[in-house]
Amino acid sequence: MGLDTIISTLTTKNTAYAAGETGRWWTYLDGCYWPESANRGALVQSLIQAFSELGYELCPNAHEEPGYEKVALYADSAGDWTHAAIQLPGGAWSSKLGPDEDISHQTPESLAGAPYGGVHCIMRRKRP
Repeated sequence: MGLDTIISTLTTKNTAYAAGETGRWWTYLDGCYWPESANRGALVQSLIQAFSELGYELCPNAHEEPGYEKVALYADSAGDWTHAAIQLPGGAWSSKLGPDEDISHQTPESLAGAPYGGVHCIMRRKRP
């Protein structure tokens, strides 16, 4: 399995996980789920549109806010999205690293670097 395939697999599963999906994988590639009104594409703006469709809006920081859930969206230096993490109650963050592995990390920046790039933005929505 090549590096592109591995990264693609990680990206599709972790994005669905951050969006609260467990039954389907998300990616802009054909054959996987992608929100209808979001542009299908590798640029992080497409991922922002996808989370906006779920009720998320851009916010200025990753601090825990009562009544909100937050996601961190990651991009590489070319502006392509690479990862998404979700904030847990209590302020820690959670990510899915492949089909089975879930990890907790203290900040979104904990995952910055290869292969995820950096935190591009934080988004929030009111808790359902």
